[in-house]
Amino acid sequence: MAGEQETSRATAILQNAKDALTGRLLEWSHRNDTDIPARYNVTLTGRFTLPEQQAVENLAAFLKQGTENTRRLLQAGRIFKTYQEKTPADKLARVLQRAGVECRVELEIDEPEDKPNTLQKAAYALDAASVPLIRLPAVRQFGWRQWLLVGLGGGSLLAVAVWLALRAPVVHGNTVAEYEASIERVVSGVAPEQQAAVRHSIEVLTEPATATAEDERATLDQKTGADRKAATHKVYASVAGKNAKQLLALAQAKLEKKRAAYREGLAQADSKIAELDKQLAAQAPANAVVIDKIQVSEATFGWSSGSPTPTMVFIITNGSSESLTRVFLQGYLHDSQGNLLVTGPVTYSVAGGLAPGSKTGVGLPTTIDSPWTSNAVRNRRDLVFTLRVANADNALGKPVGKDYRPLENEKLRQQEWKKKVQAQLDAITL
Repeated sequence: MAGEQETSRATAILQNAKDALTGRLLEWSHRNDTDIPARYNVTLTGRFTLPEQQAVENLAAFLKQGTENTRRLLQAGRIFKTYQEKTPADKLARVLQRAGVECRVELEIDEPEDKPNTLQKAAYALDAASVPLIRLPAVRQFGWRQWLLVGLGGGSLLAVAVWLALRAPVVHGNTVAEYEASIERVVSGVAPEQQAAVRHSIEVLTEPATATAEDERATLDQKTGADRKAATHKVYASVAGKNAKQLLALAQAKLEKKRAAYREGLAQADSKIAELDKQLAAQAPANAVVIDKIQVSEATFGWSSGSPTPTMVFIITNGSSESLTRVFLQGYLHDSQGNLLVTGPVTYSVAGGLAPGSKTGVGLPTTIDSPWTSNAVRNRRDLVFTLRVANADNALGKPVGKDYRPLENEKLRQQEWKKKVQAQLDAITL
């Protein structure tokens, strides 16, 4: 009977040692040195910078396909093409802009696939291994050598027990309930003002990195036995064996890699905006000869009584020496705080031409599907409406200047993209 008790005790000791070694292997194996991959999506907005029919024909010629197929392609939110670098994405956006199709470049960041490394595989294999049955002689048969081994083993176990008792609590367990209970002990062991940050760090470290990992977590409740145990270890592998201080440091390191990707996107946007500003400045002197002498005044925007769509009213004064047949403008709607709500091209064909030194009043209705009728501006009373002359055709039908709108629209896209990326960067906190 005593021999059986010794055998049971020895087996239990080995089992505990195996579990402890498994936890340490998982802790040592954890690494967060994978770069965060990023890609740039050229996404259609569903709006046009030229008349819709002309834009569809231009894009159909670019894609070498029929206009109907092209029209079905131009859906708001559709990703037109994806690149690993931002420069080719910006180049395609400019091509689509010139064709008359508005789009934006969006940064998309994926989490790296969390594949188990060698130490993790060893930990899983060790966890699945069974402890052999150890048969020891009865205590009454022990000699001095056996008692020496017992003393050394007991001293080692005592040292480990003291270390475990004194160290900060760590995340560990074999089931979901055990892991969650240990997480609560880790969180409760820090100051109240740090508890929220520790919880968030655990969420950051355990969030599924891939669709496969997400499926693994979603089907955890359906697994049983060894499969459930192995799946549970995989779910919590990134936090197993970590105390609160280590969890915070690892989460910060992981988030910093994300921040670096967003900062790179912001730097590229700043560089592109500066380049566009130089191009606009270089274009300005030539346009000053004629374009800057065509003035728009008394611009108003609103819904008249009973009208389903708003109307633009303004006065054009031709201060140039050219007779004008068409005037190309860009309209802007801001709120009272200066936030841009809507912008779009406006074309006015001058019946009979607009002679040098003359002016005319204009009233242009808008179509029901135009951006000027969007919910962002409907029924608002704080709208500020402005118009800028972008170009004009003379009596011969030739442009009298160089249209600045492609450059300005590209700058506006870059600014909107930068604002979005900055908001995403600001949101990355513990």
